[in-house]
Amino acid sequence: MRDPLKRLWSHTKFHLQVTGQLEALEAWGPTEFEDFVRSPFIWDNAEYGRVLRNLRAGLSREAWRAVFYEEMHADQRGTLAGIEDFLGVSRFDYPQDLLDRRVTQSVHRPMPGFFPDLFAQDMARIKAEVRNEGYALPKTWD
Repeated sequence: MRDPLKRLWSHTKFHLQVTGQLEALEAWGPTEFEDFVRSPFIWDNAEYGRVLRNLRAGLSREAWRAVFYEEMHADQRGTLAGIEDFLGVSRFDYPQDLLDRRVTQSVHRPMPGFFPDLFAQDMARIKAEVRNEGYALPKTWD
């Protein structure tokens, strides 16, 4: 899981980039951004509480593991070791160039100042739902 607001912004940029619509990043105002971001193909990926509840309802807690994007990038090797331990597979010494590689990086554009306000109530709800599932949010989510 990644900070849901940052994930929404990143997903929006990436989608517009791969579909050849980057000009929308400069042209759109609050209404266009909100309409686009609330499209299911963008929005549904930010509903972490729903995903966690679905996992809990369908699988035993020992069968799955949630990982925070921010923690993964802060300690890549430690996170990978934890995943390997969880899966019961041998640890692997990943080459640093592989860990540094970014496959789906979007164009660098700052988030518009109005963007967080469009989704503030949703972000508070999503974060509360993740906490309610027993997770401590990374400090960068504040």
